[in-house]
Amino acid sequence: DNKTELNDLTWNIFTILLRSLMFGLAVAIMFSFILARTITVPVQNLTKMATRIAKGDFSQRPQTDSSDEIGTLTQVLETTLSEVNGERNKLNTLFLHMADGMVAFDKNGHILHMNPAAQRMLGLTFDPQMTYTQVFPNLNIDDSDLGEDGKYIEIDYAANKRILKIFLAMF
Repeated sequence: DNKTELNDLTWNIFTILLRSLMFGLAVAIMFSFILARTITVPVQNLTKMATRIAKGDFSQRPQTDSSDEIGTLTQVLETTLSEVNGERNKLNTLFLHMADGMVAFDKNGHILHMNPAAQRMLGLTFDPQMTYTQVFPNLNIDDSDLGEDGKYIEIDYAANKRILKIFLAMF
């Protein structure tokens, strides 16, 4: 009879230990998910923010309440974004008010920017759907038009009853 009681007691202790182990494992798994989310969510938010910034969307600002490495990274990103935005505003102001005409195209030949001076000189109105061939329909380029270092093209171009000196360069 003592042997049966001892076996029952051993089984009860084993059951209690097994339940405690399972409870501890469940709590550890729950805390690991919470900790993982605490770390990964700010990193995912920063990644999304950096991706939008890389595509030229400066509309949102990074935010964090933490003071760890992620908070430091967010602060650096915020500072850099403010500096870039300030420089972009300076360039936009310069571009808008400069006396020389300036037109920028993307690699596919679609117009990115056209300042008011270029619109006046070419007799065109800015349309983001315009392409290189629509802005300069009669532009013929020869090898003799290459600049001294070969990095730009300098050519005379007739537009809007004027002769314009055009410089074309790839960036």
